[in-house]
Amino acid sequence: MTTGKCDECQATNTCQSAIEVDITRTTPEELLAEVNEKLAIVFVMKKTLEAMSEDISFCAEKLIEEKEKTDKIIKTLENKNVYLETLNKALEERITYLEIREREECRNIWVRGGAK
Repeated sequence: MTTGKCDECQATNTCQSAIEVDITRTTPEELLAEVNEKLAIVFVMKKTLEAMSEDISFCAEKLIEEKEKTDKIIKTLENKNVYLETLNKALEERITYLEIREREECRNIWVRGGAK
């Protein structure tokens, strides 16, 4: 009896759907029918793999587009953050200046009032 297994399947003995042929009892038509059945499975698997490959490519393209959009949004937000930090620092400096000025004016009023 001869089996139709690939080299890897023969070495590991893992192929469960091998074509087993008893040359003395099998007609060429039966052998051809079994081979055609196996080829049909291979054809369906090929189509399935091609469809999966296309789906993966589509998803990868969408992910790349989303990453680019996200990168642009992040860059915009970083620029806004720098701008707001600059404004915040300027406001803090202005508040500090006004507080110092107010303290000096209060001292001047107290000194003037105390001198009378």
